[in-house]
Parts: sequence; structure tokens; C-alpha cells
Amino acid sequence: TEIYDNWEACAYADASGVYEITSDQGLEAGAAAYVSASLDTLPPTYYGSSGSTSDRASATEVMIERGAVVGGLNITLAVPTGISGTVSLADGGSGEIRVYACEGWIGEDDRNCEFTSIVAPGEDHFSIGGLIAGGTYQVKLLAVGYATVVINDVEISDGQLTALDPVTLTKLDPGSITGTVVDTSGAAIPGVDVNAQVEDVTVSTTTDQDGNYTFTDLPSGVWWNLAFSKTGYASASDGGMLNPGQTRALGTIHLARSASLGVQVQTTAQAPLSGAELRLCSGDNGDEGCVWGT
Repeated sequence: TEIYDNWEACAYADASGVYEITSDQGLEAGAAAYVSASLDTLPPTYYGSSGSTSDRASATEVMIERGAVVGGLNITLAVPTGISGTVSLADGGSGEIRVYACEGWIGEDDRNCEFTSIVAPGEDHFSIGGLIAGGTYQVKLLAVGYATVVINDVEISDGQLTALDPVTLTKLDPGSITGTVVDTSGAAIPGVDVNAQVEDVTVSTTTDQDGNYTFTDLPSGVWWNLAFSKTGYASASDGGMLNPGQTRALGTIHLARSASLGVQVQTTAQAPLSGAELRLCSGDNGDEGCVWGT
């Protein structure tokens, strides 16, 4: 049920397709609601007095009255043309699993792909609709830190969800990334913030007194992006592919000191003046190339 654009209560249909939503699922009386059904990650189909519809604007609002049971709200789901299946992470792992269904060769940009995602271990079933009937697809399943699985030559039938065999993604051996941060003279910089990121995974550390940093037990099989920052220095970035079980040495990062300008503002009586707004500009291009301070 959907009230005022907010999903309020939901329940699963049983093996016969029968559903019941009650106050136990959070349903509240006194409002008009839209009722919809959906299959996995596919768009919802709404109840309508003149028939089921995928357009909420054509759906029928149902008044939820206290103590009353509203029955006969039957919804017919149109079976999409596409694929469905189950996928899990080995050893009970957790994280986002992405599934791509692609026409032809799976390239790096995945521009010719339909996409969905689930989050393990709470979800394991996926569906992708909107595929071309009679087409042949490659299906790619991947998660950070796990070996990618590619299923070739999946044929799509009209009005059906082609069922794939269950897939379990195997965890890759983790790896490590090391490196050193110095200034332009080659002197080590301690206390530099180092952030490593891939997808929605971010880990952080700081450099030691010798300017060294180490990340251990990182998910492998992916490209890690590293960002380096410390007050008084210009930021820098680096990155690299981390293979299973690898200790990847990224080498030395040089941070240049950031430029600064100190100005004291005084009144005509030579008294310091706080809160004055300053503008520092390069060239004669108006506000372009200017920085501001107080």
C-alpha cells in the first residue's frame, strides 16, 4: 500500500497468489491508499477498478476504513520478457551483487546492458525485464571482492522470464596496498589522510612518521582509487588494480605545499579590523580566478 507517496505496509503473496495486508504489517486506517504488486526488482503493477495498470495515475485509490476488510483487490502481473535467477555470495558474505544482461560482447562501459542489483544475504532472487524477445544475451554477475561470473548465449523468449541456474560467487583472496607520501623535497609527510575507494566501499588510514601507509585485507579483483590530503598541502590521487592475494606497491606520492597569503587589515587609526572580506585575484578577469577570505 502506498499513501501520500510513502510505502506504508507490505506482505508477500502465498503460493496461490493470495495476499493479506493488516495492521500487523503497519497498515493504518483513515486514509486512501494505492495497492500494488511487484515481482522482485521489476516495476510495480497497481490495482485499478477497471483492471491492473503499470501507471499509478490510472490506478484506483482504496479507502482504508477502521475495522473493515477491503477484499477483491485483484492484481494481474504481466510477465515481462527477460531473465530471472538466484545468486548468493560464498561463505555467507554480504554486499551488493550487480547483475547485467547485455546484448553481444560485454564491454567495459556496459552501455548495451540492462541492470539490476540485490543486497546479500537478505536477497537472493533477481529479475531483469525489458529484454528483446528472440535475442541472445550475456549475463554478468559481480560483487566487490568476488569472482565475476559470465553466462553466455542466454536466449530470450517472448512473454517469459528465462530462468537461469543458481549462481554462487566465489570470494577472491584479499590483497594489500602500500605506498609512501613525501613532499617535493623528498621528506616524509606523517599524518596524511589516505582514503581508498571502490564502488560503495571506502577505507581510510593515515601515514606514519616515515610517510608510509598500508591497507590490508582489501577486496581484490577491482581497481582501487586512492585520495591523499593534509592541511597545508595540495591534494593528490592515485590508484591501481588489486589482484587476488597481491600486495600492490603504488610507490611514492609527492604532495606540494599549498600556497597561502596572510594579510592584516587595519582601520585608518591602525587598529586591527576583524571580519573584513578579502578577494585575491589572478589577472584582470573580474571574479574569475578569485578566491575569497575574511
